[in-house]
Order: sequence, then C-alpha cells, then structure tokens
Amino acid sequence: MCYSGRRATGERPGTVLTDIWSFLQDENNRTVLAWIGSGVAVGVPAIWVVLKFVLSKRIGESAPAPTVTATHNGIAAGRDVHNM
Repeated sequence: MCYSGRRATGERPGTVLTDIWSFLQDENNRTVLAWIGSGVAVGVPAIWVVLKFVLSKRIGESAPAPTVTATHNGIAAGRDVHNM
C-alpha cells in the first residue's frame, strides 16, 4: 500500500501501525478477531469439501480405475504406468 497521502497531510510515518496496534490492544477487538479467524478456518475448508463433492457428482467422475502391468519380472507402480 502507498501511504504517501498521509505524509502529505503532515502526519508522522508509522501512524497506521500505531492505529493497528492500539486496535489490537483492546481485549474486545481481539476476541472478535479470534471468532472471525476461527470461523474462516472452519468455514473455508467445509465449503471446499461441499463444492468438491457436489461438483464431482455433477461432472460424473466415472473414470476407469488405472491398470498397472509389470513385465519381465519388473516392479509395477500405480497411476500412469503402461506397458513398455
């Protein structure tokens, strides 16, 4: 962010940080911020899981299971392994 507008009015640099610090020193403000942060930490992953579930049902993820084949007494690994 650019705070050049604040400096032009004659305010000291760092006033914004002082304002933020004084805001955070109030116990009620910290409590509200903790509730908001907890809600975001719980809500965002929950929304992600619901969207993934709904979109996967809507798209119809019916991809076939991967086939793994090992030849010449080799070792097979999963996913995108093909005959070589």
